[in-house]
Amino acid sequence: MDDAIELVGKRWDIIEKLSERSYYVSELASELGRKVPQASVYLQELLDEGLVTFEQRGGDRRKYYRLSGKGSRIYRAFVEATSTRDEEPGFEDWKVEEILGIVFDEGYPRSLRISYCEEFVKICQNYPSRIVENEGMRSLLERIAAEPPTDRDMALRGLRKGFSAVLAYLAERKEREDWVWGVIYPSLLRHVRRKVGSHGETLSWALSAIGGLARAAREEQRERIRADLLELYFDISTRDGEASRMMVQILKDLFSRSMLAEAKSRAKDENSNISFKGVKLLQELRGRITPEKPRPKN
Repeated sequence: MDDAIELVGKRWDIIEKLSERSYYVSELASELGRKVPQASVYLQELLDEGLVTFEQRGGDRRKYYRLSGKGSRIYRAFVEATSTRDEEPGFEDWKVEEILGIVFDEGYPRSLRISYCEEFVKICQNYPSRIVENEGMRSLLERIAAEPPTDRDMALRGLRKGFSAVLAYLAERKEREDWVWGVIYPSLLRHVRRKVGSHGETLSWALSAIGGLARAAREEQRERIRADLLELYFDISTRDGEASRMMVQILKDLFSRSMLAEAKSRAKDENSNISFKGVKLLQELRGRITPEKPRPKN
């Protein structure tokens, strides 16, 4: 673990970028002002340490890198440890309220509203526990989960990032567990169910939020997500596309023998659309069945 923490410190710029979303190598190199071979070497270091993982999308040969569960946990621990502590001066409810007042006021220029939204995201990243303690902020997070800002609303869609930061903080803690699983998760799931037949960044965000919960959840909660996503994945309204791909990725992380049995059964369904999905899921789960080769001891 000490080696992993040291590596996070050395490659913090990459870790920070991957905490936001997935990147392929040349895109990440461009964002960081590095050469592609150098970025590839650094990503391989992080991959070897189990701090990042990658996926390939459909017929796209590129590898999309993102933080693993281990990487996400260490990243959040770093952010929490280096941010201004809650007991120190700086966080005041009225300041957050003023920031949000400008964000939501369409009378201001959009560029100003976007910049203030970015400040709100920083607050969510640095003070997640304080945000969730505030009743008004909890109500806002509930609204975002139920009706995320649309992709077209540039000034407000940054709120989704702030929401994700707070949710990531809560996912690994027992505090407000009833609120997370009794209010937030059902809202995210309802949103996905309504939008699953469509495409868009907002739908991807909602599924990403569920995926984040899945990685940090206890087994009882993971089973709940597993059952919900299997039902959605095999629903006839779920087309083969980005949403379907993301569900499969989350399900791979939630692999279980019961899931394998479900996929085997669906692969033989009389409905060709369902059998197609069953076969596809079986193909994706193949690597989860193969025993891993033990690593040689040093």
